[in-house]
Amino acid sequence: MTVEEAALLAGLLRGPGMYSPFKHPERAIQRRNEILKRMAAEGKLSATELAQALAVPVVTRSLGNTEVKPLPSGIMKALAADMAIYCDEFDDSFKKGCEETFLVNLMWRELSVSPKGLPAVLLENRNIGFCGSAGCSLSLFLQQPDAQFVQTFGNGGEVGNLDEIKVLKTITNEHYDIQKTWANGKTHTIYRWTGSEYSAD
Repeated sequence: MTVEEAALLAGLLRGPGMYSPFKHPERAIQRRNEILKRMAAEGKLSATELAQALAVPVVTRSLGNTEVKPLPSGIMKALAADMAIYCDEFDDSFKKGCEETFLVNLMWRELSVSPKGLPAVLLENRNIGFCGSAGCSLSLFLQQPDAQFVQTFGNGGEVGNLDEIKVLKTITNEHYDIQKTWANGKTHTIYRWTGSEYSAD
């Protein structure tokens, strides 16, 4: 995570809705920049590092987010353990704000992954602890007959900087193949349905 990303996330803790980069990008940048300037004043950043961080725009991803359209409740149940781990270190008085921040940093998109219209949700968890130098945690949840959702990118999801995802017309085991394009725009990974999960070629 870069210093400007960390400052943006730190700004969300005071007011996840007020400083959301999706709802209020100008406020989000202003709050991020205040934090960066405070870091420089305290000797945590050099003048050059501050100038570079202030020049970086806030870019929201192509996936949707929980503020515009809430995630299906079945997904929230599947993510309850992740949210508990993320917010466990906060006192009760800060837990509500933490939970709101956690939700703001979930990016998602609905997909249809079979000719029968089987619904799925691609989710990118951009919270601190779920991102690293390789990217953020990616999960693909498929809806089950009981309306619950199960994560189907291997056992624990994946990590990567996602640029685009396409549902292909080719079919494996009655499910469409899925192609991910990573942030470099050149690397493509194709996932095929094994019968219980999507696995990369």
